[in-house]
Amino acid sequence: MKRTIENRKVKGTLVNTVEVPRNDGADLLPTSYVPTSRNRFLFQMEGIDSYVVLSVKVPQIRYAQNKLVPDGRLELRIHDSDDENGAAKILNILTGGSKKPATLKLLSQVGMVLKSFRMNLTPYNVNFGEYNYNSSSFVDILIQFDVDSIALV
Repeated sequence: MKRTIENRKVKGTLVNTVEVPRNDGADLLPTSYVPTSRNRFLFQMEGIDSYVVLSVKVPQIRYAQNKLVPDGRLELRIHDSDDENGAAKILNILTGGSKKPATLKLLSQVGMVLKSFRMNLTPYNVNFGEYNYNSSSFVDILIQFDVDSIALV
């Protein structure tokens, strides 16, 4: 910041004045920071409707041999739908056995994509949950995938 010193007369008296340039305020504005929320995401994969996805547990990721390497399995928890073909769709995913592309998008408060993970997943295991007369809660299905590759896009 540059200061200018001048001699001026104020009411007949000679005074040294210092002129300080005005700051435009750009450096005073707060940085936009909002933490990413756990409940704002969109999981997209062929064969699974996005609206039935309850949670996605992403495996740990480490950097090895100049690339991102996933450690562990991705776990996808979904609602069991009352669709008569719902279980068949899930079993088709498992029996396909081939790599399936998927995308996990983390969203802002207004739905803008903040981060996006692209993955190639191979189905590993399906757990159709527990059926119990003592509970009226919904049935969740847990699907585990081996993560073949993962990238932050």
